[in-house]
Amino acid sequence: MARRLALVLIAGLVLASPAAGDDNKLSDVQARLNATRAKEARLTIQISDVTSQIRSLERKVGDCTSGGSTGSTSCSTSRRSA
Repeated sequence: MARRLALVLIAGLVLASPAAGDDNKLSDVQARLNATRAKEARLTIQISDVTSQIRSLERKVGDCTSGGSTGSTSCSTSRRSA
């Protein structure tokens, strides 16, 4: 919703501007839009990577807490320092 509103406002500003300099303003807006889309793509990749890490850790924790059919665990309790 906010993204649409921002695009509508940008489009309104571009259309409301005088004819002289419209090409420069449009180029600037397009460049900013392209930069924003590139940033969005990078963030999407980062979110995907972190989600994969979280799921992997959840599986490990599940393996440790379930204990299998014997009720014993084979997980170590060592911690990694940050």
